[in-house]
Amino acid sequence: MSTLGSYERVKSLGRGSCGTVDLMVRTADTFPVALKHIDLDMMSDKEKDNTMKEVEVMSRIVHPNVVGYFESFVEDGSLHIAMEYADGGSLQRQWKKAQEAQIHFSEKQVLHWCAQIINALKYVHGMKIMHRDLKLANIMLTKQNIVKIADFGLARVLGSQTQFANTCCGTPYYLSPEVCLEKPYDQKSDSWALGCILYELCALKRPFDAKNLPSIVMKICHGDPKPVSSAYSLNLRSLIACLLEKKPHDRPSMDEITRMPFMQEALEAVEQLIASARPPKLPKQLTQMKASGNNSAASSPIPDALKAKFAAVGSSETKISNRFAQMRSKLGDKETSEPAAPDLNSSAIGLESANASTASMGGGSSEEMSSTAEEWSARMADSAGLDLNDDVVDAAAGEGPDPQDQSVLADVMGFTKNLLSFTSDSDSVAKRIYDCSKKLNDAELSEEACVLEKLWEDALGQASEENQDAVESQRIGAEAKALADQLRSKDLGDAADEVEAIFSDESLVKNNKDGCAIC
Repeated sequence: MSTLGSYERVKSLGRGSCGTVDLMVRTADTFPVALKHIDLDMMSDKEKDNTMKEVEVMSRIVHPNVVGYFESFVEDGSLHIAMEYADGGSLQRQWKKAQEAQIHFSEKQVLHWCAQIINALKYVHGMKIMHRDLKLANIMLTKQNIVKIADFGLARVLGSQTQFANTCCGTPYYLSPEVCLEKPYDQKSDSWALGCILYELCALKRPFDAKNLPSIVMKICHGDPKPVSSAYSLNLRSLIACLLEKKPHDRPSMDEITRMPFMQEALEAVEQLIASARPPKLPKQLTQMKASGNNSAASSPIPDALKAKFAAVGSSETKISNRFAQMRSKLGDKETSEPAAPDLNSSAIGLESANASTASMGGGSSEEMSSTAEEWSARMADSAGLDLNDDVVDAAAGEGPDPQDQSVLADVMGFTKNLLSFTSDSDSVAKRIYDCSKKLNDAELSEEACVLEKLWEDALGQASEENQDAVESQRIGAEAKALADQLRSKDLGDAADEVEAIFSDESLVKNNKDGCAIC
């Protein structure tokens, strides 16, 4: 078993709620690793349990798209976990850079990342393991643009007799409706999180966002995200919509997605990329260390046996369910009238309008896609201005949940569960709000729908506070009445009555214990 003396520190990669991650090199062969240091003395029993669970789960998973586990040991009151070093940083980092520059990822790039995430999830789901905290921050990249899913601290292993989990965990923006409702859930919750990730990559914003946690939960359970730009293909948009279905059984499994015809090119390109993967290039600090001393070559983190096992999918003749076709129809598009997809061979594409020019990541033919990983990565970085080769500071092995955030989330769940289960005229108030918003959008009154949802968020924020602000409650009531009057002037009396009923003064000032419509 190794000790800290077996490694030499190069630099810090990140800091979390329970510890730090450093880039280290093994003194024996200068092989780079991400060494996670966790202070056991500062952790609660539950946190220790999650940490040991992460170690146990990671030790069982061997897949080219999952951060590799090397070893772990306890020294000086801390647990040290040696993991694969993802030298390209996190997908969240690339997303933030694209968001700031308003540079949309090409469909080929989105599908490239999607194919790798799906392959990894298909593998762990086959082991009856759920990730439960899948998000952009927990998807790492190498400089060859290979995806590495990280942070299995919240992973749940389902036994042969237990196909569902019950505990609430994960990151609020990615929680599935069944988790929000505290219902049993399974691997389809990971499918939901994947839908959120794909939506973020295409839209450069979250599908369910709000300024307070109760509002986020309400949107997840009853709201619909704005449609993804039609510059992306109907197939990709349909996949995202299927993954974000409210009912778990309506979402496709990872196995089903790998058998969808439009995914085959991306899956084949990933197979070629993995097969040609090379060891990570040493940072400048390591190159200098290697030149001055040990000259042994670092071994590839992907064993040959694993490369052979990692074969392309898509040959199965198993019939795919008709959910995907139904979603295509539901989106209102047909093959004959489908809008043209972005020109993947162009360095600039208009994602939002014909005049909006944005740089496109990816492009090129399938033959180009199968060239060496380094050349492919360089083309992507050059064409999009998103650098996979700069000196990263977040190349740690994922981002775990903050215990304090989890405590707040648990409180919010107690609050929102009452709201969601409250019935009035057979529907919860949350459902009535989003049904009304949908009717307004269908009537091409998107501005009024936005006002309605904003007032709803404000009301939720008020209701979740122990000491409610009387002035703020009056403001919400007054603006709701103004909205109702505006709707009546447009001959939408039913919608106006519904708005007034929900945002009445009485409903806003009642106590939680009295069955308040809002709280």
